[in-house]
Amino acid sequence: MTAPLEELTGRKPTEIDRDIYEISPVVGDAHYDRIAPLYDAVLATSVYSRLMWKTTPAAYRAFATRVFESRSSGTHVEIGCGSLLFTSHLYEQDLGRPSILIDPSIEMLRRARTRLEKRTGSFPRHVILARGDARTLDVARGTATTALSAFVMHVLDDPLPLLRALSRVTRAADSTIGVSSIFKSGGRSNVALRLLHAAGELGPPRTLATIERMMRAEIAGHLEVEISGSVALMTTSRVGASAGTPVPDS
Repeated sequence: MTAPLEELTGRKPTEIDRDIYEISPVVGDAHYDRIAPLYDAVLATSVYSRLMWKTTPAAYRAFATRVFESRSSGTHVEIGCGSLLFTSHLYEQDLGRPSILIDPSIEMLRRARTRLEKRTGSFPRHVILARGDARTLDVARGTATTALSAFVMHVLDDPLPLLRALSRVTRAADSTIGVSSIFKSGGRSNVALRLLHAAGELGPPRTLATIERMMRAEIAGHLEVEISGSVALMTTSRVGASAGTPVPDS
């Protein structure tokens, strides 16, 4: 079922692995191809989230669920889906909504495929896995009713291409965009952000005010921000015939 992916990209996708398609060039080395097992093992633990960011994996899953369930129909897109560590539950059942899940790491996508198959017994046909980089995505305007990007914004040196892709891929009205990001909140979280940035694992540490400003500038609509420890759970809703300011033409 590649028709939704063709609508998203305007071209026939190339299958590069079983049930995984190529949709945009990956910029540089796909770092997570090398560390995928370690990433999953560490981030899955409640201890890591609590000690590092003063929150829990349950908060991430609940946020993703709220974004996905905010619309009952239409295509769903997740950019930077990784191995679906906190979002696989969204895609177990076919609710009549195609779900296009995008990540630059082929190893993360393979782990996502395995995780879905373990949950459902076979690969769900309403789900499409696609390798693509948020920095090079060329997507059609207004394809999705919901879009999600969890824990990607703080990884990027420049998150603006990601935010513009999320804005472009969703409808100008009656759509929802969810973005979660770690921010500078003081104490050991700030130390961790600085160390991870120095190690090349994360982009430059940003304040909550900076993250909110970027969101408002790049994604038109009504922004609501929930704080869970050092994590900002940000939802932009577009309602009715107009979502306020025009959607940026990026």
